[in-house]
Amino acid sequence: MFDLSTFVFGGIMDGIAQGQSRFVITERAAAWMARGVLAPEQMQAISDALDARDAPAEDTPTVIPEI
Repeated sequence: MFDLSTFVFGGIMDGIAQGQSRFVITERAAAWMARGVLAPEQMQAISDALDARDAPAEDTPTVIPEI
């Protein structure tokens, strides 16, 4: 059986993986949550995924090009 919640959640998570902006993802997720399609747990997972994607890598050294 088709589950709209899983379909929408998967599409939003795919958008995060493709690099869509935080604003677009957040607005889309909020609209689906307002319609009762996404659960608060799914919204939290989306927020966590955005934070993980946008966080700077701590173990990546800064490379300063030589002039």
